[in-house]
Amino acid sequence: MRALGFLYLTLLSIYLVLRILLGDGPKLMSLANTFAPVYFLPLLALLPLSLLRRYQTLLPWSLGLTLIAGGWFGPYFLPQRAPKSAADLRVVSYNIRGEYVDIADYLRELEADVVFLQETPDDPWYLQNLSAKLGDLYPFVETQPSYWGNTILARYPLTGMEFLTNMGVAAPLRAEISVRGQQVALYGVHLTNPLNSSSRLDLFGYNVRAGYNDKPRNRQLSRLRERLKTETLPFIVAGDFNLSQHAVSYGILDSVAKDSFREVGTGWGNTWPDAERFEIIPDFLPPLLRLDYVWYGEGLEAVSATRGPALGSDHYPVVVELALSREMAIR
Repeated sequence: MRALGFLYLTLLSIYLVLRILLGDGPKLMSLANTFAPVYFLPLLALLPLSLLRRYQTLLPWSLGLTLIAGGWFGPYFLPQRAPKSAADLRVVSYNIRGEYVDIADYLRELEADVVFLQETPDDPWYLQNLSAKLGDLYPFVETQPSYWGNTILARYPLTGMEFLTNMGVAAPLRAEISVRGQQVALYGVHLTNPLNSSSRLDLFGYNVRAGYNDKPRNRQLSRLRERLKTETLPFIVAGDFNLSQHAVSYGILDSVAKDSFREVGTGWGNTWPDAERFEIIPDFLPPLLRLDYVWYGEGLEAVSATRGPALGSDHYPVVVELALSREMAIR
């Protein structure tokens, strides 16, 4: 037991050093960083065991790594700050995975002001059917005619529509909306999945993508960051980023925008996968990763951020309430 504990602590320490030195550079490091919290779970057993067995070498080592884990992940579960303002805008982001998911009842109950959808089916019937059910609530719609396209539904007029065509197949969709007389820029985003078809793996009869390359996604993140640096309006950037909050690459966008769930949410907030959508995943397992985000820029404040229910996609929706900052409200 002591030898196994020593091996585990050595490997965990090596991982932390490599993370600091290499970041998300090598593909294997990027993939490893995606699941960072998992590597600390054995400490929950090893620390009390080292205390009970009086492992003089392992105890301080385990304690030190536990303190690192607590400082890193503990704030996710602390009570968040109370909002300074009442919400001006409710936003929902949902990757429907190209499925004909009927979300009309949920959206009508939620009464969001803006809905960001990703992977809307490349079939005019779907949006026509959705508009027939929700046209009174969301009369303004902007979409991309593509399977991987982004769609924005809004209760108020959308203006300034633009596709950011330098950012891959599913070019982010930009539009503007007026909130209490203040124009706000909206970006509907779906970034490239780092899992790809460069290699395949037969897993319990399923042919799954086993290649991994995060470079295209990171280039898109960098281009989006540069675009947001030039944005003159308060902005909301919502969608499926195919990015773990534990990846080093998370800092690319974190440098120019605020993650609403990190600001006012509690817990991991994981949004993928819905285990019921995959027969190879036990139904009792919770979502493993947070891939779906609502970011915002200067001029806005997060009021609340929660994960919505399973609706039929392999992703869960994200629901966020935002307010104009006091400076903007005064204007």
